[in-house]
Amino acid sequence: IFESNYYLINIRSDYLDSLKFLKNLQEYKMAILPYCFEPKMISNNMNAMGENQSSSIGEIDARIIINVPIYKDK
Repeated sequence: IFESNYYLINIRSDYLDSLKFLKNLQEYKMAILPYCFEPKMISNNMNAMGENQSSSIGEIDARIIINVPIYKDK
């Protein structure tokens, strides 16, 4: 009777803060189901555009996919 409803969230933070974010998502009174958590370390090197990306040590770019099921009408 429920239908999947997926959302993509892109965040930039340190690793521990991203895990706290996932924990906080699960404290809502509605069902939010983490489906995918894909963290990548951010390098301090120059990117392809030649711009200097300054990032703190341990900072990540993370892709999080969550499922927020919705009630499906018959």
